[in-house]
Amino acid sequence: MRWFKYMERQFAEQLANYGNLRIRRLSYYEDIESHGAAIGDPEENKITLYSHAHAKTGAELNDFEREGFVTFANEEEAQRAMFFNVQFERKFVGRPSYAFCATQVQSEDIRQKFNDENKLSRKPEYDACVEIVDHISFVNALKKHMNEASLKYYGHGNCFYREKKVRWNQWNPNVDQCPAFLKALKYKWQGEVRILFESIEVDPNEFIDLNAPELIPLCRLHLY
Repeated sequence: MRWFKYMERQFAEQLANYGNLRIRRLSYYEDIESHGAAIGDPEENKITLYSHAHAKTGAELNDFEREGFVTFANEEEAQRAMFFNVQFERKFVGRPSYAFCATQVQSEDIRQKFNDENKLSRKPEYDACVEIVDHISFVNALKKHMNEASLKYYGHGNCFYREKKVRWNQWNPNVDQCPAFLKALKYKWQGEVRILFESIEVDPNEFIDLNAPELIPLCRLHLY
């Protein structure tokens, strides 16, 4: 399967001609003001778990509502406390910390949408695209080099587009899709694919710069 990564020409040429690539932490993309509404996402690698207490005493609160939100000195105090139309929310953050992001589609419409947002956030336009001609070989080459940089491969695949607010008892982090693969519906036009890595280090770097010559024959450069 082919993947496509829209980039500034200078970085696209570094990847396609020399195998040079910078991979950033997912938290880098949370700043929507710096990156624009196409790349920036304050909910990156997160979902919001919630529970709504319409009318409950403290004793009737469920485990999610009690844990981390309210405490009672004793059961009598819990019985006296009343909660009306209170929403309890907690962010759940996914395990992977680094990602290589691309798209499944080569499309001038997609490139233009990226550039519209780049212009609004005063970023250079994407005037190049790197076509990854064999995504499995690309993943395997990255796995080797990221492991040498103390990063462990987590997985790769398509992003899924859905509501990112989930009732607390309808989410199982051991079974459900990792939040790093989940994006809000407004990003669906991107058709995004990702390769995810976890840091082995306790205090990881903000980005990893790689030189992976094995990537060169897997990349085809398109200029605009």
